[in-house]
Amino acid sequence: MKIKKMNLKKEENKYYQNDRKWKEENKKYLIELQMFFDKVEEIKDVNLRQRVINQMLQCDKVLTEIAEEKFFYCYEEGYQKAKDE
Repeated sequence: MKIKKMNLKKEENKYYQNDRKWKEENKKYLIELQMFFDKVEEIKDVNLRQRVINQMLQCDKVLTEIAEEKFFYCYEEGYQKAKDE
């Protein structure tokens, strides 16, 4: 079955309201994040430390956006399949 493109925008989707609980309440994610910050604290050069943190946060932001796009696509696909049945 081919999935038709829905007119539903991310902003209109109640399941896609920048709810990042899926990430921010994930214990494994929080443990890994804490381990990262513990290691970064050992960097003596303050400028380098800040650049490393900023780059990691930028990577995290991009990865989060990719994951949310995938969640939205899966929701859209499931919604369309259910609607067609």
